[in-house]
Amino acid sequence: MAIRVFRVAVVGCPRLLITADPTFSGVGKSCLCNRFVRPEAYTEAHDSTVSADNWTEKPAYNGDHFLYWGAASKYLGEGAKVRFQVIEQTEFCELVGSGLQHLRAHPSDQDYLQRASSVRVVSQSSSKRAYQTHPEGAYASSAASSTYTVRSTQLFPNEDFGSGKGQGVSAYICVFDPTLVGEEMTRQRDFLAGLLQLVSKTKKRIVLACVKCDAVDEGKRKLGSALANSVLKKPIPYVETSAREGINVDEAFFVAATGSVRKRRGATGKHSSSSPLTYKEGADAKKQDVNQARDAYRRLLTRKVTHFSCLWNDILPVLEVEPEYNHLLRIGGEEAKEMVKKMFCMRLIELKIKEGNDQLKLNTLRKKLDNGQQKAFQSYLSDAFKQHPDMGYVCVDARVCVGVHMCWCECPCAHVVCACVSVCMHMLCVHV
Repeated sequence: MAIRVFRVAVVGCPRLLITADPTFSGVGKSCLCNRFVRPEAYTEAHDSTVSADNWTEKPAYNGDHFLYWGAASKYLGEGAKVRFQVIEQTEFCELVGSGLQHLRAHPSDQDYLQRASSVRVVSQSSSKRAYQTHPEGAYASSAASSTYTVRSTQLFPNEDFGSGKGQGVSAYICVFDPTLVGEEMTRQRDFLAGLLQLVSKTKKRIVLACVKCDAVDEGKRKLGSALANSVLKKPIPYVETSAREGINVDEAFFVAATGSVRKRRGATGKHSSSSPLTYKEGADAKKQDVNQARDAYRRLLTRKVTHFSCLWNDILPVLEVEPEYNHLLRIGGEEAKEMVKKMFCMRLIELKIKEGNDQLKLNTLRKKLDNGQQKAFQSYLSDAFKQHPDMGYVCVDARVCVGVHMCWCECPCAHVVCACVSVCMHMLCVHV
């Protein structure tokens, strides 16, 4: 059975319309696309400032004021799989003096409203390629040699956008930035009101995505809801998202494809409401999903990491091919990148404590250990951690008490694993 292809155009207020300040990062269109298409390579380095030469020569830009993010295959539920192709309508500019200036390829260029509301996206030539990000650091040397390319973490793979006939748009996601204030917010609302009016004439489905919801309170998020309910005769489907935290990003695209949110299993095991999730509801649902993914990854570590001498660089290639590892990275957001190694270190701590129990014969004790026994156990753990290449940053505070579980927390000063250790007779309760 052929997979359905669904093309989504992500649109929003152009950067220069809001401010000519080069430090302004934009309204969040690129981050939304990045999190949806390639969550494992998420970055916030998406400045639309490039040199005129790079804009015309790089195949991901190709002299166009849009980016083709490539495709991502997703399950909508009930076994239905859709291949999303994502296009971001943007407006590239170059740095001239201390300000920004719009890049224009030729006099016939359409303005943003015309391009963003078009149902067909056409490139300047057939050499258009997908724009991709790459983990920070991989292109550090090339970034250092370039004075113009702001997107120093890009790769330009040979994934064609399509022929000169262009691509038809199936639906639109319009981005609303709730972090703007004063005149900038007014300019955004006025522009989006006009844009949504034009897009509605295409008869394609529209979704209004309130982005950066992790950075604002509920009152600011309601500004987007008010716009969704007032700009057209009928309310526009509205989804509150956070690309940084990976909350409700997929839901915005699923609403664009189907008109409703994927059915999500609630705590009772029954399907919950199919209405779009608010940021709070999405955060609660994600927390549950992450907890389940973390439990699955912890079980994977238990199977794969069986000796304290195991090294992260040795076990990582083994973990990278496992679905539990990749699933946690996909849904865990930025925190998951550090979480996977921290949980590996906690597995090593667990192994060393069990080993210490045997060597120091602590499992047979049914009373609280005296000071000498506690110091011996703490010294045993500290010496072992100092000698392990991956455990040098682990701080141990050993309180050896039989019958009390073991709890882990992050060290607030160094952002590393801090282990508050208590020895338990029958179980180890481990938290990130």
